[in-house]
Amino acid sequence: MRRSYTCLCSGEATVGSAPRLPTMPRDSTYAPALLARAADQLHARSVPHRTVRADLADPLPTGRYDAVVSALAIHHLTDNRKRDLYRRAAAALAPGGVFVNAEQVAGPTPAVDRRYDEAWTERITELGSPPEEIAAARERMRHDRPATVADQCRWLTEAGLVDVDCYFKEWRFAVFGGRATGAGRRHVRQRRNVRFDAGGDPPAREDD
Repeated sequence: MRRSYTCLCSGEATVGSAPRLPTMPRDSTYAPALLARAADQLHARSVPHRTVRADLADPLPTGRYDAVVSALAIHHLTDNRKRDLYRRAAAALAPGGVFVNAEQVAGPTPAVDRRYDEAWTERITELGSPPEEIAAARERMRHDRPATVADQCRWLTEAGLVDVDCYFKEWRFAVFGGRATGAGRRHVRQRRNVRFDAGGDPPAREDD
């Protein structure tokens, strides 16, 4: 009998992709409308789930998870809050469980970061985003606190994860993660087509 897997999804962008995960997601986000939409999609696919309205600074839902995933959410936190969240996420994983974060990241130097911004502007302009949409995205991004891939992979390692790596990167968008030690290694199926929309979700509540 094939056993089911339990997944904790955190962040608004993650909730939208939860129905595509072959798991039992428990979604943690701060946007009721997106929670309701995700719940409808999960119900339509007969996926057992539980939704939790929470802040990333709040304690994670209790339990041990085969996967903890997040998308375009953690970059709203200060670096200290990121590190704390990575420690809590690692502690919530079952043996062999995986952590994956699809995130907006900072460049390793100011010059590289400026190039990231130029590439982002060029790309969304090519995709037909109107000036007002780009301006609105930039206004939202003023609240962002992205960290470099190198720093975040180091924090994941410090949190106790192994096999930490960056799995995908295109300028300021990256997918990285690692796994908990122990038996029962999980395999994350790679997706060839990855699309990131302009901007990001609204900031979580203000950090200390």
